[in-house]
Amino acid sequence: MKFSPRWRHFALAALAYATGVNATTITVTSVADSIATGVGCTLRAAIEAANTDTAVGDCPAGSGGDVIAFNIAGAGVHTILPATPLPSVTQSLTIDGYSQPGSAPNTLPAGQGSNAQLRIEIDAANIGNAAALSVVGPAANVTTIRGLAITSSGAAVCCAQRGILLSNVSFVWIQGNFIGIAPDGVTAKGLGAGGVFLSTPTRQVTIGSDAFVPTPLAAEMNVISGNRGPGIQGNGSTANLWIRGNLLGTNAAGVAAVPNVGAGIQMSGILAGNAMWNDNLITHNTISGNLGGVALSESRQIDFSFNRIGVAADGVSPLPNTGRGLDIGDNPFSSPSTTTTVRVANNTIANNTGGGLLIYRANAANTVNGIRLVANALYNNTGYNLDLSATSTSDGPTMNDAGDSDQGANALQNAPNISAVTANGSTLSITWNLATNPSAATFIADFFHSPTCVAGAPVAARTFINSSQITTNAQGNYTGMPTFASALTNGFVVATVTADSSGNSSELSNCFPITSLVQQAVASPAVPVPTTNASFAQVILSLLIGVSALASRQDRDRSALR
Repeated sequence: MKFSPRWRHFALAALAYATGVNATTITVTSVADSIATGVGCTLRAAIEAANTDTAVGDCPAGSGGDVIAFNIAGAGVHTILPATPLPSVTQSLTIDGYSQPGSAPNTLPAGQGSNAQLRIEIDAANIGNAAALSVVGPAANVTTIRGLAITSSGAAVCCAQRGILLSNVSFVWIQGNFIGIAPDGVTAKGLGAGGVFLSTPTRQVTIGSDAFVPTPLAAEMNVISGNRGPGIQGNGSTANLWIRGNLLGTNAAGVAAVPNVGAGIQMSGILAGNAMWNDNLITHNTISGNLGGVALSESRQIDFSFNRIGVAADGVSPLPNTGRGLDIGDNPFSSPSTTTTVRVANNTIANNTGGGLLIYRANAANTVNGIRLVANALYNNTGYNLDLSATSTSDGPTMNDAGDSDQGANALQNAPNISAVTANGSTLSITWNLATNPSAATFIADFFHSPTCVAGAPVAARTFINSSQITTNAQGNYTGMPTFASALTNGFVVATVTADSSGNSSELSNCFPITSLVQQAVASPAVPVPTTNASFAQVILSLLIGVSALASRQDRDRSALR
């Protein structure tokens, strides 16, 4: 996959072209919902002025690529309560809530939530079956929405009410907003059907940070929580999508649940990105406290990495989703369809009440492969931490088959088998084998540490240890014993394998206990040193006692939980 910010730079150039030297800053000075004169420039009138390049009410005429700023008198939060849906944004535009005096973007580093101060709130309580803000049509390409709290205080909201709707538009940035949660960062004021909805088609959309740095920019983090539907949802034909560095389902501090009543992210139909603009990135988000974590179907070419699912923003404290952490699969009612080339790497998926990671193919006519797993922490989920399934629900561990010819999600890749693990305090040696398709092929094995393993309970992968690249023989078999630098001396080791050419990853292996040579040396009884007066029989007896004690301890250590 490509990791280049080139499309962002192209879009900024396009913005400069679209804006030109005559772009207008239209400043909203009133919370009124009117296009009449004499009440001050309102948000409704400002959007109309930007769309039409004519003066509307007390707002000046736009001139293409305009900026809507805010300067409403008075301290505190200023709430705009439209009586009917606001006009859709149909021309290139920036709506900048952070321009309001007293507003400030988040400054906290990753893992500490958001301290953003929002002073402009759009309350959609009265607009019925509509989005609070809509960006529609190619003429609205290159649009930014930032620094707003988009909420609904209505008790009865309509089934299709959303915070932001994007349709048939490209190059849109949604950054630094609270969507479904009040400006206090605590109180749920959710939209009726969800936070952000991407309608067909959308391209080059960024929700959160687009900065090409290892850690997304804090100032661009959205908090999308408290909605009565998914936090972010799309139902087809979306490409070059970036969802990076957001909080979904938590309060602004990232420590308590403010649930979206739906998945944190629910996307279908993510398409392979145009290589010029980059692929699809869903990275560095905290997705916790929701009715389900993430659901991806009929999608391809996605880098899904460094997300925290079922834990707080600190990446450690439990904050479960009610439901599974991550689902990747097909649409059983759509055939033929393909889900492929999804890299799932360095995520924490833990504590969720419906299981951890499910990769499924529910319709045999569909294709679900190339779901490549790399160094993910999968633990403490109710149900199975990792499952390849032939249905859209978890079906438990898949037994390895001779020749690995069975079919399903990720071709039901056979899992490795671990038969010995020894530690000396500075290194860890793992004896393992793989029996798969009869051909010489390259595989990557990922090894993990788990503090516990209980007979009959799902196997977990708590901490990544290291990986090893191997090649099977012509019969598809491999046996080896890699040694890694490691201070581990107790607990268990588990593994996955991934076929390097196809990207198909397996379920977790058996868990095998670590035998510590250091602990054995400390705990084993010392062999008595006979005196010069001892008989030969006494010497032999002393040696036998010591050897017997050592053998007994090794036998106990080998009573592994498989």
